[in-house]
Amino acid sequence: MRLRIAFLVLFAALIQACAHAPAAAPLPEAEVPKTPAGERLAWFLEVLNERGGELTTDEVEAAFAPIFLEQIPASQMVAITRQVSRQVKRLSLASVREASPHSLVAIASSGEARLRISVAVAAKAPHRFTGLQIGPARPEHPRPQTWEAVESDLAKLAPRTNLLAARIEGDRCEPLREVNADALLALGSTFKLYVLLAAADAASAGTLDWKSKLAVREEWKSLPSGVMQDEPAGGEFALEDVARQMISISDNTATDHLLRTVGREAVEAAMARTGHAAPQQNRPFLSTRELFLLKLGDEAGREAFLAADEAGRRALLAELASAPLPSVSAAASWKKPRAIDTLEWFASPADLCGAMVALKEAGSAEGSPIFGILGQNPGVRYDPERWAYVGFKGGSEPGVMNLTFLLRRKADDAWFFLTVGANDTEQGIDGEVLVAIAEGALVLLGELPASREEAPAAAEATAVEGATAAEEATTAVP
Repeated sequence: MRLRIAFLVLFAALIQACAHAPAAAPLPEAEVPKTPAGERLAWFLEVLNERGGELTTDEVEAAFAPIFLEQIPASQMVAITRQVSRQVKRLSLASVREASPHSLVAIASSGEARLRISVAVAAKAPHRFTGLQIGPARPEHPRPQTWEAVESDLAKLAPRTNLLAARIEGDRCEPLREVNADALLALGSTFKLYVLLAAADAASAGTLDWKSKLAVREEWKSLPSGVMQDEPAGGEFALEDVARQMISISDNTATDHLLRTVGREAVEAAMARTGHAAPQQNRPFLSTRELFLLKLGDEAGREAFLAADEAGRRALLAELASAPLPSVSAAASWKKPRAIDTLEWFASPADLCGAMVALKEAGSAEGSPIFGILGQNPGVRYDPERWAYVGFKGGSEPGVMNLTFLLRRKADDAWFFLTVGANDTEQGIDGEVLVAIAEGALVLLGELPASREEAPAAAEATAVEGATAAEEATTAVP
């Protein structure tokens, strides 16, 4: 579960470097995207470059969401922005990488210094900042150019990793490249695919209408990522819009509202019907609020939950329903892995491929919004000349990261699946490296023959060798 807590980070080394760098001459700048995130980035750069970083508290409160201002009060933001402007001189925008209309990462230069600016904004107008980070821009991790390099980079990233690149044939996933494809790992927010599938099942059965309204309930609110937690109780959203927020910006409150609407047991049934090899590992199926309460609560409560059988865990979750939600600051202090091998949502690459196959089938139904929901945020850079459709869901928490894709190739309309995952019980995962691995794999997957029988024999041999080497370096989560 990705924790996109709002904050602004200033690195002392960066400030020092910018202070001594020569003033940047005006340069042709990268185009700012005409999206909500792009508009906020343009405003922020204007404040720094043209206004000397001068802001009023009223302007800050109009531009930044309450979740941001809980961490950085308006008066402090006024002082920080002024300091940044004085230190970095003039910023020239070098590149922009969009994750969605509501989030992006920009690289800007100030003299010889290069800065990385991450922007996240609310999905709902006026699209106020929910996240803003400034730090030194490090060199991009190179994309691996071969499958052997993909597997090598992945094995170096974390003690436990997995990968599956597959061709989708009907209701089957035909592996093309795989590393520990049956190894269960913690997923983070990728678990939301199963909530989406349960909603699609309910819509197919006629017990749910995507256009019907769902009222925000205080007891169903969770912590970020997302913005729905800031909505007043009683405010109404179409179920389709709730699902869109769950997938596109990984909104945890939207997730819990959809999960509660379709029912925990329905999500468990959806997971089981896709052929998940160990669905009992995810029963009872946790909401994000419950996971926060367990992971950020006292250790005795967490241990009692883990020691209980399934019936006992369900009873303990019922007791947690009235517990107050942990604070945003408590979540922001969560820096190291916590019980990722016992308290999380778990699936193997093969399990996730089964889920995406089921979602592909659900998306093919007349009037279904599934393809649109999954296709809002591609997660990584990809070649639109190669891929006609990219559906994506990723997830992370300290020590956990997963990137999962449903793909349709433009050249032959063949459908593919890709997932890469990493778990580390001791430290966080380098997300930029995993993204580069996924981007390299997408290029390679797009070049593979649509039929396994057409693949060169040597490629199949190296696939086996690569999987074996990775198996020696990784361990499946219990």
